[in-house]
Amino acid sequence: MVVPATANCTTATSPPPRGQRANPVAPPRPAAGDTVAPTPVSRLFGNAGNTSEQVYEMLDSDEDEVNDSLEVDMHSGWIPRLHELTVEPGAVETPAEEVALAARMGRASVVGSPSEEGVETPPIICPPEPIWPCPDDLRDLTPAELARSSDVFMQVAEELHFHWRVLKLGTEPVQPTPWLERLKFLCIVSSNLDEYFSKYMYDMSKTMRPLYERITEAVREITRQQEECFTWVILPALEKYDVRLLTYSALNVVQLQEVDAAFRTRLMPLLTPLTLDPTHPFPLLRSNALYLAVLLQGDSEDTPDASLSPSLSSPRASPAPPNAARDETIVGMLPAGMHVAWLRVPPSSRRFLQIDNERHVLPVEQAIIHNLGALFEDVTVLSAYPFRVTRNTKLELDKLELEATADFLTVVEENLRERQRRGAVRLEVSRDMPERLVTLLREQLHLEPAAVYRSRAPIVGLKDCFALTGVSVPALLYPPWRFKTPTLLGGYKYAVLRDQTSHMFSIMRHNDLLVSFPRHSFAETTLRFLESAARDPQVRLIKMVLYRCGNDSPVVQALIEAARRGVDVNVLVELKASFDEDQNVLYARMLQEAGCNVAYGVKGYKTHAKLILVVREEDGALVSYGNVATGNYNATTAKIYTDLSLFTCNPDICADVMDLFNVFTGYSAKRTFRKLLVSPVNMLDRFLQLIQQEVDAARAGHPARIICQCNGLTEVRITQRLYEASMAGVRIDMVVRGVCRVRPGVPGVSDNIRVVSLLGRFLLHARVFYFANGQGVGRPAYFIGSADWRSRNLYSRLEVVAPVEDKYLQHRLWRHLNQLLSDSVSGWEMLPDGRYFKGDSAALGRLRESVVTAREEAKAEVEKPRDIPSHLSDDGNASSVDVQQLPVVRKAGCVPVRVSRRPEAASADPTVGRKYEVLLITSTSSSSAAVAGNSLPLNNPSVTWVFAKGSIAYGEDGRDAAIREALEEAGVRGQLGPLVSITYKRKRRTVVATEMHILYVTQQLSHWGEDGQRVRRWFTMDEAAKVLTKEYLLNTLVRAREILGEGTHSGEVEGERESTAPQASP
Repeated sequence: MVVPATANCTTATSPPPRGQRANPVAPPRPAAGDTVAPTPVSRLFGNAGNTSEQVYEMLDSDEDEVNDSLEVDMHSGWIPRLHELTVEPGAVETPAEEVALAARMGRASVVGSPSEEGVETPPIICPPEPIWPCPDDLRDLTPAELARSSDVFMQVAEELHFHWRVLKLGTEPVQPTPWLERLKFLCIVSSNLDEYFSKYMYDMSKTMRPLYERITEAVREITRQQEECFTWVILPALEKYDVRLLTYSALNVVQLQEVDAAFRTRLMPLLTPLTLDPTHPFPLLRSNALYLAVLLQGDSEDTPDASLSPSLSSPRASPAPPNAARDETIVGMLPAGMHVAWLRVPPSSRRFLQIDNERHVLPVEQAIIHNLGALFEDVTVLSAYPFRVTRNTKLELDKLELEATADFLTVVEENLRERQRRGAVRLEVSRDMPERLVTLLREQLHLEPAAVYRSRAPIVGLKDCFALTGVSVPALLYPPWRFKTPTLLGGYKYAVLRDQTSHMFSIMRHNDLLVSFPRHSFAETTLRFLESAARDPQVRLIKMVLYRCGNDSPVVQALIEAARRGVDVNVLVELKASFDEDQNVLYARMLQEAGCNVAYGVKGYKTHAKLILVVREEDGALVSYGNVATGNYNATTAKIYTDLSLFTCNPDICADVMDLFNVFTGYSAKRTFRKLLVSPVNMLDRFLQLIQQEVDAARAGHPARIICQCNGLTEVRITQRLYEASMAGVRIDMVVRGVCRVRPGVPGVSDNIRVVSLLGRFLLHARVFYFANGQGVGRPAYFIGSADWRSRNLYSRLEVVAPVEDKYLQHRLWRHLNQLLSDSVSGWEMLPDGRYFKGDSAALGRLRESVVTAREEAKAEVEKPRDIPSHLSDDGNASSVDVQQLPVVRKAGCVPVRVSRRPEAASADPTVGRKYEVLLITSTSSSSAAVAGNSLPLNNPSVTWVFAKGSIAYGEDGRDAAIREALEEAGVRGQLGPLVSITYKRKRRTVVATEMHILYVTQQLSHWGEDGQRVRRWFTMDEAAKVLTKEYLLNTLVRAREILGEGTHSGEVEGERESTAPQASP
């Protein structure tokens, strides 16, 4: 019997109860002037560290001693490069090398610890080489330069660093990891890369070619390691447990009959073959869906091309397919008589078919491929190849300009329908797809060759292998996680079931509650809180923010139940949640139909705060109960994401939450709050103030420390302030899971900063902030909330961070942070170049010994003469240069002009030619406050005026790019005139070649692509010469005036620019 493979979910049980609660005390702190002995480096990398699983098991275990004196050694050496110690697997060419690769990837010993043979495992540096290496010595940069430099920190490259570390959990785990759990990590990498391509690669390919090429190279290395591990390590290991990924040729007669029957009954009715010819255009291929490219043989006299069908030996004669007229666009790509058709693998079908039992599965595309004759009758099917397309599906809903009468929900739905028509960014094909067919696909999708990725794995799209991880083999999976109910909520579940719904409210009136997921059950805490509010007859109002609550959310069902019981339910459903827009649109409709008041967010911002407010009538008065969480109200992710949730009856916090909901759903413009930190209102300023308080305490001789746990740090001002705090002597420990702008261990700047990234069974998602002197000298402050220290969280999102003031809860947070900092198994230590290191103290010692040699080599490399002409400096111009030693980035732009409309331009003298005006725009680096309006003074020093220009996209020439940039950046169309100039500019590791054309403007749009980012203005030629500050742009203007036949009529301007203006061409 063949049945679809399904994933089995195991229900976890609760662990034994803990001991009695300890007395709530604040964490002990060293007195002023005390010296604390540092803990050896083995505390960071040794074998006796705590895993993240142990961290959450011990978070509430009061018997464990509080580790409040944790000190760590800081990196004292500068590490310019570390490739000498890199373990880099070689290419797999022979079976012997494949076995060696499997042995290397399959080890499960702790990194740096002696193996069974007594040989120490080499340390891991991830990635092996920086994706975007910085050409500067970081020691020579000021804190401001270090924080702001795009060479030091490039976010898209840093995100790929994170995916690389996740990959190591599957390919080179540092602790024994079950095989199916390792497979999950490989699937997570594929899922992350799908989103990465959808968000970043389209824009990067058009505007940042050097970075795009380096990212492409790094992605190929990631997928190579991932697919080789899956093929040569994971699958053979699973076969030992009789878990097999079968092929069609390996099935016996009975199994073949069952598969064929399953194809006819379950798959064939859902398949729609599409041919490619003049009556059947190239189909719309949906992003990340699985397709088959089918090659068909037509006329009997034609012989198929062996290069397109290598497995075909003697095709049988058959008539041409119906509608077989050749499409002129593919003439020359396929031999005469050969045709191509497309099939989408039904998305509603299971990815794998079970053969006999759940441990034996067959990829569904193989069942389809070997039964294609039933779809293409009387036509020879030569071969078929799976492939996937990834599109630029990121929606930038924040930038939409809505009319006053527009319905935002309808606008989002319209944009979702258009998402699948966006440009393709990646084509994944099977390893055996013929090159000619790959070219046909690539050209129809308008992709360049670098966007094609050949899969080495048996299937295309490893993300789909999540379906294999549900096999019920305990030895292949982590032990079931045992959730715990907080002691104060013991019996709460049964009280709610008996409609005794006031139990949790009575607890919250006397104590704040802090629950941690996944240690505590989401169903027994947050969900029970909502269910009791929905059923409690004394509850009058519920307000909540929904961001990502998952499929079939019980949270939404609880809100619907409350509305049907007559409770006033107000919900903000954030429709702009990336890649969850579809689900949130559905929930918005459901809640509206149930009678809830639904808002879709705040215009111009994404609402990311995690808030619940319940108002209850008690003894004739209204009492508010609030919840502030660090993670989404998602019952599924609460089982694998580590988050914190604060339940409180604090009047000030609840009043702030009430005021915030008035902002969310009404027209309130509140700017001050009692307790909460709210972005973009007061959060950034408050965090900067707290950091400064630690700086002041350190300078006054008091102990000062900052601990931050977050998912990412990209904000420039916070980064600079942290560097300044480190230089003042403040100890800074950061647990940052993802991207981090801060570079630790830079001598003289960040010696006192440590950055750790923890990855393991659970995804760290909480945001916790500790300031040793946040409430005064010696009085620490603790905060939790939804905001990371990212620019997007602090400027363009509505976020909430709440103080934790209960002494016992502060005690728990202190232990939580210190347990994370002492996790030597899951922790990766950031190096000064942005990469991450994992190893023991001996390996770190050898690494430091190599620093001296590496530093001298790096210094000699910097001082070595370059093969770059002396006349080409960082800001120099040249009309002809030798750029063989540097990559060239080609850009194009235009000088938009029109006949002057000003009265003074008219002249009765016929010998005076026309006067022209030129259109300038503000650069994106200009102060946002300065360009807030169009009434800019002519010589505003914070505004930089430029011409519209940008990178030449793949497939464009310079003239096409100039027209496109004029429309995107300046909102003008017109007729392109002659080439004005080509300038060459050295920009660190590249040479930028910019060609500028004259554009005779015929149309000026009132709204254009970058109207919210730039200001445009028409200038006379003389005015433009005064405001242009870049020399090469001024030279371009002078040359344009010469071409237009307009001389310089201002002696003052001529005198000011005489030294820089080029001579007129003969």
